[in-house]
Amino acid sequence: MEEQTALASLAALSQAMRLRIFRALIGAGPEGMTPGALCAMLDVPASTLSFHLKELMRSGLVSQERDGRSLIYRPSIEQMNALLAYLTAHCCHGEACEVAPNTGRTTCKPETLMKRFHVHLHVDDLAKSVGFYSKLFAAEPARIEGDYAKWMLEDPPLNFAISTRGSQVGIDHLGIQTDDAAELAVMKARAEAANMALLDEGETTCCYARSEKHWITDPQGIAWEHFHTLGNIPVFNESQAQTRPACCAPATKSAAACCAPAAGPQGQRASSCC
Repeated sequence: MEEQTALASLAALSQAMRLRIFRALIGAGPEGMTPGALCAMLDVPASTLSFHLKELMRSGLVSQERDGRSLIYRPSIEQMNALLAYLTAHCCHGEACEVAPNTGRTTCKPETLMKRFHVHLHVDDLAKSVGFYSKLFAAEPARIEGDYAKWMLEDPPLNFAISTRGSQVGIDHLGIQTDDAAELAVMKARAEAANMALLDEGETTCCYARSEKHWITDPQGIAWEHFHTLGNIPVFNESQAQTRPACCAPATKSAAACCAPAAGPQGQRASSCC
């Protein structure tokens, strides 16, 4: 909307009776109202109503249509929405707004940043595993490829991925995904301050995504990935030189299961754990 159009709309609504007329038409919606219905609702003389309707039509906020012997006046919803968009285009430096509780005042709504726990498993049957985890999470994968599937859960915050690229089934790596590059830098600094062995890959591609990431390895040899996703890519990995069988994790020693029940004869009791 141009500035002059916005000024004309605001000027038309700056008079009390015209504001009442426009609000009455908004309440009627697309069906509109006849002059007689408006006069009866607002208790205004026909001549006064006619004058104010002309001003509203001149501003573009109201349209007129003849239906037989009657005139129907309707609000321009498009014009109203354009005016609202014009008035709020630069609100809060472009951020979303919300009504603050208890006060009723409009305030800038801060961007919600999230960290997600990340788990990547190797599976031997992708289709069967997709079916199982879709039922477990009551959600379909956010992305699925011929060798890969990923769920992005909100409750709990979890990036859960499976793939068929590992040498053996089980956990490939764990990790933490952050929505903020600054938070990724904080996690990296924390690891360095604790003298953890750290592999900094910087910006790289893997698992159908471009990310900035670094790796640390726990005492059991489990790789932890800290990463900030920059975007999606159409292939698993853009590097043609990748030769390691694992998904993305650096080679580590495997850890024995803690609480997972071992496969055995039917009816065999599992020992307690954790």
